[in-house]
Formats: sequence, C-alpha cells, structure tokens
Amino acid sequence: MLCPYCQSEFKEGVTYCKRCDSTLIDEDEDDSVEEDEFVPLLEVTNSDLFSKVTEELEEAKIPWFVQSDPSQSSAPVATIHVASRRFDEAKRRTSALVPV
Repeated sequence: MLCPYCQSEFKEGVTYCKRCDSTLIDEDEDDSVEEDEFVPLLEVTNSDLFSKVTEELEEAKIPWFVQSDPSQSSAPVATIHVASRRFDEAKRRTSALVPV
C-alpha cells in the first residue's frame, strides 16, 4: 500500500496513513483517472469558518467545491462538497473547526 499524499509505504491491509491523516490506496490499483462523486460536507454562513474548513481540506489535498445560494435574504449559505471517497477523512479533519 502506498499513501497517495506523503508516499509512505505500508503493509497490505493497512487502510489509513497516520503520518498525514489520509486514506491509503493499493500500489497496483489502476492508474486511470476516475471522476469523483461529490457529497455535501457542511453548510456555512460564516466566512471565517469557510476559510478555516477549506484551508484544512486544501492542506489534506481533499477535492472539494462550494455551491452557494445568494438568494438567501438573511445570510448567504455556502455548501462545501467533498469527494465521497474522502468524506470520512474530511469530516474527521474539520469537525473540530465547527462550533457546536
């Protein structure tokens, strides 16, 4: 197994890189580029929270995009979507940033 981000090698069966907090891939996996499916991670109205969450996603190299609804009268709502294959990792990495 090979970490796709820090390139550390792991024994077969290990699925999580503790070094960089990422999901591991099999070195023998097909190298063809596969289109990601995206799922909603978080709705935000606060620009500071948006910045912190997206910085964390960028640092972890988790694919993301934002969809917003500017028609909201009180505060615009931005929904941050992440690649479904990295959702659990994204949730884990950003949960401490979100106020309860």
